[in-house]
Amino acid sequence: MLFVTEKLSQDQILSAVQKTASFWKKEISALEELEACPVLSEEALFKRFSPPPQQSGLHHMPAVLNSGKYIFMPVAWSGSWRALENTLAERAPHATLGILPTLSQMDSLVMSVFHKKRILGTVTSPGNPALAFEIIKQLQVDLIIATSNTAVALTAYRGPAGMASVRAVHMLVGPEDFNTRTSHGRSVFKDFHILPGVSVAWQCSALAEEKGDRFHPSPDFLWEAVGEHILATSIDVRPAPLLRMRVCQGLLEQSSCPCGAEFIFSIHGK
Repeated sequence: MLFVTEKLSQDQILSAVQKTASFWKKEISALEELEACPVLSEEALFKRFSPPPQQSGLHHMPAVLNSGKYIFMPVAWSGSWRALENTLAERAPHATLGILPTLSQMDSLVMSVFHKKRILGTVTSPGNPALAFEIIKQLQVDLIIATSNTAVALTAYRGPAGMASVRAVHMLVGPEDFNTRTSHGRSVFKDFHILPGVSVAWQCSALAEEKGDRFHPSPDFLWEAVGEHILATSIDVRPAPLLRMRVCQGLLEQSSCPCGAEFIFSIHGK
């Protein structure tokens, strides 16, 4: 069964999916033919994106697969990050700090969002927690952006009091750690990435308050429910043209949410 959460016509969806399929040297003339394409594997990703493909107008961001191999995902210079933009709009923070792994090169995406939304913020590495806490103190940061491991480590470093001004965490979670729990009284907005920089689903304030693993699927993808698996195909090829990429095990359903979103998926496993 196919789902699309963007308000697009069937012709627009088909045209976008055809571009994604063409990137993988597949041809489809109707959306129904998508199901005949093979599920995208990590091996196929590694083969296609390493070394980096040459594409005009794009730079390339390294991403680590579960196998530990690096691939280089194409990212548009004007890349957007819908999940983070939604969190910033809902929280309206005074100041924001991104604490992200250097090799992920996600700092450029974060800074472009700060500039776009006119947010006071900066980015640092998780390798220097003392600097992170000093920035939090000096700027009175009330929202941090971090991976689940970093969010847990920061709290362990100085305890909840070390981040007294922080009211919310935009936490990047992947297939290995989506069920991480670290709130200490703060709002935690989970942003589900299947690869660094490839955000496929996120939580609004209502879902964040549940402190569970229910997400809104990104409108950048066409979604498929195949048995217990949820697959994603890129409608917007930034940052990566994914064709039937397995995202997780779970349930995807049309369900109203206070934020206005119409689709929710519940994750049951990686």
